[in-house]
Amino acid sequence: MSLAEISGEQFVGLKRNCRLKATIMSLFQHAGFVFDSAYVAEDLLTVAEFIKSNLGVSVLPKTMGLELDGLLWVPIKDEGWYWEVGLKWRENHHISPAAKQFIAFIQNKYK
Repeated sequence: MSLAEISGEQFVGLKRNCRLKATIMSLFQHAGFVFDSAYVAEDLLTVAEFIKSNLGVSVLPKTMGLELDGLLWVPIKDEGWYWEVGLKWRENHHISPAAKQFIAFIQNKYK
């Protein structure tokens, strides 16, 4: 889906200024996307809950914690909306057992 297809829809966004919000707002401006800011939330889970309650549309990273029943996830086809995320750690330093499990999980999931 292109952002132009939902331009003018009520938008649910993040209240606080964080890097994700800044990136999304910059991409909106670049694409000429116009939105009606209906609601703002403190965190991504609250944004997802607002969307689930039919209060508007939003742009969210598709992560396990946000995949709520009733949400429709639609990829954005506009240029610049694909982000590569990396994981980095120091091999010669202590890594907690929980961090080791997380690293192993990510390595197995994205081979």
